[in-house]
Formats: sequence, structure tokens, C-alpha cells
Amino acid sequence: MGNLQSISNLTRLVQDVQYTSALKGMNPEERQRYFNTQKEEMINKVLDDRESTFRKVHTDAIRNNSIQHSMLFYHTRNRDINDMGKGFVSLNKGAIDIAKNNKDLANRQNEINEWTYGNKLDTLFVFQILFITILLSAGLVYLQKLGFYSPALLGVLTGILLFIDIVIIINRANWTTRVRDQRYWNRRQFGHFDKDTPTTPVCPSTNTKSGFEDYSPAPVSTPGLIKV
Repeated sequence: MGNLQSISNLTRLVQDVQYTSALKGMNPEERQRYFNTQKEEMINKVLDDRESTFRKVHTDAIRNNSIQHSMLFYHTRNRDINDMGKGFVSLNKGAIDIAKNNKDLANRQNEINEWTYGNKLDTLFVFQILFITILLSAGLVYLQKLGFYSPALLGVLTGILLFIDIVIIINRANWTTRVRDQRYWNRRQFGHFDKDTPTTPVCPSTNTKSGFEDYSPAPVSTPGLIKV
């Protein structure tokens, strides 16, 4: 390594000696021409270096500007996609709320239809009993007219039939108003002596955010009874 450094120094020294000798061998005009040529070459080299540096810096600036524009576009697009996602989430939430509300309304309507249908069947049963009682009374009156039994026995038999009808009607009315649940037809309510019936909304409440107004009626309560 030391030998290479010595050789390099020796070579530079030889070149300096040769350069000095060449300059001493020139006349003033040749020396001036040589200096002018070296100066022009140096100026041209500096200008070329400055031009290449400027072009490189300009190219890098354009690339950085393009990168900044790309990042801005990516940020804008991500924000737009995020807003679209939030819009879809809001729409889906509204659709889910509407579907839940419609489901609650359908369930409640099914409960109302079931209770109304069962109540009509009970009423029809009472009318059938009354119709059968009228037919039996007509038959008994006809047999009494034929002389099979006395009017007193006819009154007793008719009274028994009327008593059965009254018992059925009273039992049906008491069962419907005091025993049967007022919401679910297949349930009954049991008596309680200390507390009132806990109130529960008859119709499901709706969500005003889904586009429907809250139209839940006031809860129905029966003092002294508990629903199960």
C-alpha cells in the first residue's frame, strides 16, 4: 500500500515537472492561448455540470410533485370509499330496523288475529248451545202437547236447560275477562293479592329513525292479576 502511494506521488511530481517545463518552453502568446483554452474548457465543464445538476433536480422535483399528486388522489379516493362505506352501513341499518319493525308488527298482528279467531269460536260455541237449547225446548213442548208429560215437568226440563245455558255463558264471560290472557289466546292469568299486574306494551314500539312514528298504545293492566 505504501509502494502504491509512493508511485502515485512520484507520477504526480513527474507530471508537474513536465507541465512546468512545457509552460517555460512556450512564448507569452502561446501561454496565453493555452490558458484561454483551459479556461474555456473549465467554464464549459462547469456549465455542463450545472446544466446536468439542474436537469436532475428539475426531474426529481417533477417526480416528487407527481408522487404528491398521487398521494393526494389516493387520499381523496380512500375518503370517498370510506364515505360510501358509511352510507352503505347507514342504509343497511335502516333496512334492518325497518325489517325488525315489520317483523314485530307482523307478530303482533298474528297475535291479534289468533285472539280474535279464538274469541269468535267461543262465541259461536255459545250460539250453538243456545240453538240446541231452543231445539230441545221445541221438542219438549211438542212432546208435552202430545201428552207424554205434564206442563210442570216441561217447566222443570226447560229450567234445567236454561240453567245450563246460563252457567255456560257466565263461565265463558268470566274466563274471557278474568282468566284468559288479554294478549295471548292460549295463555291464562293467575290471581295475585299483593301487587298489580306488571304492565307490558301490547304493541311493539317502533324506531323513529327507520322512518316510522312511534305509535305504541298505552299498556293494558288488570289490578290483582299476573300474566304468565
